[in-house]
Amino acid sequence: MGQKPDKPSLGVFGRLGLLPLFIAVLGKALFSIISPLFVSRKNKPSTYYKWIVYSTFRTFSGSMTSAQEQFLSPNTDQVYLKFCNDNKIKPKSETLDDGTKLHWIGDKEASSVLLYFHGGGYNGPLIHANLDFLSQHLDYLNGHSSPSSSKPRSYSALILSYDLAPYARYPRQLAQAAMSLNYVLTTLGLAPSHILLGGDSAGGHVAIDVLAHILHPHPDRSVQEVKLPNGQRLKAALLISPWVELSSHADAYRRNAWKDIIGPPSVKRWATQFLAGAPRDPYNAPLTAPRGWWKGLSGIVEHLCICGSTDEVLIDDIEQFVEVLRAEWEGPGKLKVVRDWQEEVVPL
Repeated sequence: MGQKPDKPSLGVFGRLGLLPLFIAVLGKALFSIISPLFVSRKNKPSTYYKWIVYSTFRTFSGSMTSAQEQFLSPNTDQVYLKFCNDNKIKPKSETLDDGTKLHWIGDKEASSVLLYFHGGGYNGPLIHANLDFLSQHLDYLNGHSSPSSSKPRSYSALILSYDLAPYARYPRQLAQAAMSLNYVLTTLGLAPSHILLGGDSAGGHVAIDVLAHILHPHPDRSVQEVKLPNGQRLKAALLISPWVELSSHADAYRRNAWKDIIGPPSVKRWATQFLAGAPRDPYNAPLTAPRGWWKGLSGIVEHLCICGSTDEVLIDDIEQFVEVLRAEWEGPGKLKVVRDWQEEVVPL
């Protein structure tokens, strides 16, 4: 694999192509000021502010190319460094054998680690809000962790800076995630019971891929096998609005077209760039997995929490995925489903 570019080069014509994009976004932003008057309340987001922001972003994301998206955004490593600088935190990063980077939030010596995968449709980098979310929740966990026989358990997060499409195609991101988990298991020496996986949107997709890979090792030889010690399970997996179906055919894409910040044009572009012609399989499209694929999941992860919102376009696919897991989970453990911030603990 060649040297990964920090930013794609658009060239003269690529940069000129940004002008009509900005004009379209400005027009959409202006139109969104009055357009709520013509849409019924049940089809609108909860606030006027969200209406304007979501409408503008959908136009922006749905009209640009992946090269333009990455050209206009700082990359994951730059976002992390800015977060550290803004919060007067000393950056702490790891570099794996193939050049993949991992970034720390919290104490490197913490007794438990959340290996986190960011969203962005595999085409967009980490955003500042991800780091704020992780930092706030780590503060909460470290302030409320139950004492053990020796000392209270401490938590930190390790964020994977995975390669973006279209530079990197499937299963490159899974290979990086598997290597990262092996790093935590072997180099850091943490027991599975002290390791959590987490991710939002496409990052939730990565986390699901890792779990599938542990159950059924991926046939591509670039993906390191992950072996957990006999009888040991990962502590938990947190899937926030996970992207479990790469198509945009579910009814929620129509029903929530005005309520969510993303829409079918963006999803189609992201999926096309990520797959790069690769066939759909149970790893890149979890809802296509054959019956019984997820049996044994409770043997590799103790707790599974899946979050979704009624107003998002991914919700129908998420709910279908939850039903599959409910039917195939065997053994001890809990599946937690959090919808619209209302928690439902499903006994399994």
